[in-house]
Amino acid sequence: MPADLRTNAQASPHVSGQIYAVMELLVTLLLGMLIGHVYVYTHLEQHDFLQTYIWPSILIVLTFGYLNYRSKLYDVQKLSRFLTFSSAAVGNLVGAFLIVALIGLAIGAADEFSRLWFGVWLCSSVVAVWTLRAAAARVFSSQAVQGAISRRAAIFGTDAPLRRAVEALGMPDSGVRIAGIFGPTRDGDQTGVVTARDGGLAELIDFGQRNDVDTVIIALPPSQRRHLEDMLSELSVLPAEIKLLPDIETHMVPFRGISSLAQVQFIDLQQKPISGWGHMMKAVEDYVLASIATVLLAPFLLLVAAAVKLDSPGPVFFKQKRHGLNNQVITVFKFRTMHVQSEGQGFRQATRNDNRVTRVGRILRRLSIDELPQLFNVLRGEMSIVGPRPHAVEQNAAYAGLLPMYNNRHRVKPGITGWAQVNDFRGPTFTVEAMNKRLEYDLYYIENWSILFDISIIAATPFIGLVHKNAV
Repeated sequence: MPADLRTNAQASPHVSGQIYAVMELLVTLLLGMLIGHVYVYTHLEQHDFLQTYIWPSILIVLTFGYLNYRSKLYDVQKLSRFLTFSSAAVGNLVGAFLIVALIGLAIGAADEFSRLWFGVWLCSSVVAVWTLRAAAARVFSSQAVQGAISRRAAIFGTDAPLRRAVEALGMPDSGVRIAGIFGPTRDGDQTGVVTARDGGLAELIDFGQRNDVDTVIIALPPSQRRHLEDMLSELSVLPAEIKLLPDIETHMVPFRGISSLAQVQFIDLQQKPISGWGHMMKAVEDYVLASIATVLLAPFLLLVAAAVKLDSPGPVFFKQKRHGLNNQVITVFKFRTMHVQSEGQGFRQATRNDNRVTRVGRILRRLSIDELPQLFNVLRGEMSIVGPRPHAVEQNAAYAGLLPMYNNRHRVKPGITGWAQVNDFRGPTFTVEAMNKRLEYDLYYIENWSILFDISIIAATPFIGLVHKNAV
């Protein structure tokens, strides 16, 4: 490999992530073809196997790749964190299989394919994805520590913005290696991290032309940006991206891009979630899936209702006030799992071996069956199939004062299942840290919503989100 290609491949985490993506998708496709050859071609003697099976196989793999791309699961930083993000990749894999299976059922082509092949391929692909991501996490974590996969950045700045840039990009897991620090003058402010600059703008351009620099970051206070246009003109000779550090100093304020209103440019800090056609598609998804699930599960729901009624005195359903869309209070339905006098004593989170829980209730809570009546909330337009889980009003009041972004969960309808739940964050939350972690996943879902994202969460829920060690 030529030296320049080798250097760029080693320096760019983006390239490393793409290489892994191609490998993961190829392994998934080859597994399907191998299992098909052994079973469909050899055992079933279906000799037109390749022509029949190749296109749905490719569609599954491409859908899997798209879902991972949308979730940014090919970012090297996420690939390095196996325990945190591997379950999300598996959820996307199951979602891809489910999407193609539904398409096959819709067009009447499902009977043309072996269900055993489909099931064995899915199970073996889950194992393969877990194995590949475990290996990738080990490799990328090691390379990140050694600085082998990182973006080389040159910073041009001074004063507080320079300190912010150096402190943030100098973190071991930032994925960035600071190649040089430059500024308007060679003296003045000291960052506390790097105590000497490498020169001014001319030195930065010379440095960029003699070295591989992926990114130039301008970190100047507003008072020193008068000549920004001239500076950009001079820096444009470098084959590097140029970024401007905004004035906002807290990472809690997101930057969503730039838009125009009445020919005036504005920085977008927050976008309306699930708007326009997305809002309509989400509503159709909720009403169609909730209607189908209610009809199909009706006999089972009646059996559960009878078991609740026979197990202990009291109503079948437990109704609790919780916050919904835009912080509006809604009444959420659940199968009653506690003795009546216990459920009327105000809010107190259930604990393991809680003596308030009935015998039947313990089973229902363990399998999350007690949540199924919330299908009625979906049909009433108060909840969605997928969304942040609704918390009790008392719990919301407690955490809203402790977590600044907590009430942002209520920018969308709450859901029966959610992104946090399929990533192992469900059950009681007794600490601020635990709730903050769940909040991170809820906000990620809101900012990255799509129909395919919902489908992948729904597909992962029976495997990850229902039976869980945290259920009580």
